[in-house]
Amino acid sequence: TCILRNKLYFDIFARSIGVDTPRVIAYYTNNKLYSVEQGFTEISFNELIQRGYQVLFCKEMAGECGAGIFKLKIEDGKFYKNDIEINPKDLENLIYNSDYIFQELVEQHPRMSELYSKSVNTMRLVTVRSLKDGKIHLMPSILRIGANGSFVDNTSQGGIAVGFDLETGQLHQYGFHKPQFGLRTEIHPDSGIRLSEFYIPFIKEAEEKAIFFHSMLKDIHSIGWDIAI
Repeated sequence: TCILRNKLYFDIFARSIGVDTPRVIAYYTNNKLYSVEQGFTEISFNELIQRGYQVLFCKEMAGECGAGIFKLKIEDGKFYKNDIEINPKDLENLIYNSDYIFQELVEQHPRMSELYSKSVNTMRLVTVRSLKDGKIHLMPSILRIGANGSFVDNTSQGGIAVGFDLETGQLHQYGFHKPQFGLRTEIHPDSGIRLSEFYIPFIKEAEEKAIFFHSMLKDIHSIGWDIAI
């Protein structure tokens, strides 16, 4: 459970068993910044600027529901938090006494971008281990899609949740917002794509990877995986 709830531990474990996950560049804990690429050595925020990264996603290590996530752009020796300039000291003050990871930008499959391009749209794929024989099964799952300009796909941040066929990857007829953002929809409000006409690419490969990963965590009954194509 610690491996699944802590984004830094998850990155280390996933890579050790050959599963691709967004690369953690650096992490902040105990009010110090560490470079993963340099063997977990301490660095300064100014040193992070000099590494040549263009965009990083910053997330609380144990955060949920998209809370506390922000996009950090590095350009001409300056930081931009969600496109607003912020100096290194203010950035450090922002995450002071918190645990954060700085993660590389992920480029999703062009087909997924057609659906909505401003966020990485992820499957919440659910696997459950049978109490009878230990075999891992897939359960009804959803695709989460960003909407209305948001750069995250979480439904708590305005995204849409829509079920899909586990065999074909075809989306169901209706997608659902949380009540404060709307109700149900048959068409994505930004791209205009009719949900039921969309098929998730590489669905079988994603399902096989989730089952394999779950097989490495023998003491956990059910897991909800966030999978990007």
